[in-house]
Amino acid sequence: MSDDPIGVLILELFGPRPSFLGSHDYQQLWRDQASARRLVGREGRLSESGEHPDDLRQMPYWKYLKTAHWETRRRQALADAQDRCFYCGSAEHLDVHHLTYVRRGCELDEDLMVLCRACHADEHEFQDALDEARQRAEAARRKPGE
Repeated sequence: MSDDPIGVLILELFGPRPSFLGSHDYQQLWRDQASARRLVGREGRLSESGEHPDDLRQMPYWKYLKTAHWETRRRQALADAQDRCFYCGSAEHLDVHHLTYVRRGCELDEDLMVLCRACHADEHEFQDALDEARQRAEAARRKPGE
């Protein structure tokens, strides 16, 4: 891990984070997501609420969160998590956090995480810091003038 400056920075800033995916192979996860995206596009399946995934994926996110599909999917995620925050176990002010938007409109269980509002805000701060660290690492790797 000491060879990975981003990983070291994250550990210094935030400490170890529990991983909802465990030791999952992230490369395989992204390949699976791309495959699922192609499959949905090819089959043109409808969501459980009867809405087409392409329509759900293309609408603004705030509008998507008001659809019958999302309400059904959200309730299912909350039930699966037993109405508890993944990190702290709180049962109050729960949000359903997207880990990826690749399958918006036909999310898998592993695409979503139930978090209380405080942990949800922390998760976004963590992601912002991670994105910033990646950008700095990329800029450091680039040669001057590129």
